[in-house]
Amino acid sequence: MRLNNTGESILEALEMEERFGVSFWDALIRQAAQTAGAETLYSEDFADGAGLRLRARGQSLRDRAEDMIMKVLVDLSVVPLGVGVSLSKYVAACEQVLKDAGLKTALHAYGTNIEGEWDEVFAAIKRCHEVLHAMGVPRVSATLRVGTRTDREQSLEDKVRSVEEKMK
Repeated sequence: MRLNNTGESILEALEMEERFGVSFWDALIRQAAQTAGAETLYSEDFADGAGLRLRARGQSLRDRAEDMIMKVLVDLSVVPLGVGVSLSKYVAACEQVLKDAGLKTALHAYGTNIEGEWDEVFAAIKRCHEVLHAMGVPRVSATLRVGTRTDREQSLEDKVRSVEEKMK
């Protein structure tokens, strides 16, 4: 398949460059792949971690930016209210939901770090609330810290390793 750059494709690439923080050339390649209907595009020429995975076929990112699959890191703290002071069985139930969703997690003393794709992570958080209510919890309070990046992919371990390296 041969694709020709048009004024519209160049404008879309420029918008992608600004919006997602990628180079113009990476954005132009991404735009062409999406126009061609690609679901996945990998290239060693992309900047670190700037690979492309798309859900929609043949749709403009300008019109359908939400169709890009966005990785997210979340720190989740779920507090069941109205069930007493021992909460570990509810935390365990929520941890099971996250595990069943296939998400990468790291339990810590005051919550759980979660790594995954935006829609999957937030669907699992919703499911945690549903499961706790089904267990008889009348109120569930959740505190979230959410981080995304467009310049490269970053895992939970990458973030920890970066700090640990600076402490040496």
